[in-house]
Amino acid sequence: MRVLSFLLASIIIAISVAFIPMAEAQIYSGGGLQLPDQSAGAPTEIKGISHEGDLVNLIIGWTNFTLPYVNVLAVGAIVAAGLMYIVSFTNEELHTKAKSVLIFVVIGIVLVYSAFTIVNTLLKVGG
Repeated sequence: MRVLSFLLASIIIAISVAFIPMAEAQIYSGGGLQLPDQSAGAPTEIKGISHEGDLVNLIIGWTNFTLPYVNVLAVGAIVAAGLMYIVSFTNEELHTKAKSVLIFVVIGIVLVYSAFTIVNTLLKVGG
């Protein structure tokens, strides 16, 4: 039973790491900072946190931004559950807790990727 749980945890880690997007370097070729035109005396426009004007693109951008961090948290929780599982050879309560953590992490990963897929599909089709 422990070997099966270890294999399941290893497969989940491999799948989670495979979905972490690779970082790509981008070269900025635009101009430097530009001061606003103060000759007319008009106040400069202050925007919010996001420069995205479209709500659909903003939601897709935020879901794409948070997904790698969720993967890292899930892998960390799987590693913690694996360590608890290894240490729990004499403690049945810790063994049960490690199994429940692993089950909840798997359920969380399924929910996060389902939400990601639903949000991207519905917003791209509807938008």
